Amino acid sequence: MNNDGALTETFQNGFSIEPDTLIKLRRADIRYEESAMMNSPVIKRSVVIGGRKTSVSLEDAFWKGLKEIAIGRGTTLSTVVATIDADRRHGNLSSAIRMFVLDFYRSRLTHEMGAQSPSLGAAAGGAGTGLLTG
Repeated sequence: MNNDGALTETFQNGFSIEPDTLIKLRRADIRYEESAMMNSPVIKRSVVIGGRKTSVSLEDAFWKGLKEIAIGRGTTLSTVVATIDADRRHGNLSSAIRMFVLDFYRSRLTHEMGAQSPSLGAAAGGAGTGLLTG
């Protein structure tokens, strides 16, 4: 309680704030966090393909997924990106990478689900790009 008899919350540093104000600040903080999660920044990154430097714009999650795939295959990121580039039919390289990463993890999930239940694996159809092997 402050000198006026109003309820306040006092923090360790001695800072006091009224409950209504605190609620508004917490709601604003939650909205900011939700917005930050939904607006994953697209970052421009450089990759060397066939000795030539090119750039792709990817969200961090796709970049990390692409690196995990390369590590899992025991190859370089450039080699995986070169394969994606050579096999893409249309669209830009960044979109092709996103689709590749998505297909890779979908295929893995379908495989894991199929191992648990044969009917689930068959129902998923095993849609993929053919890039996922080897």
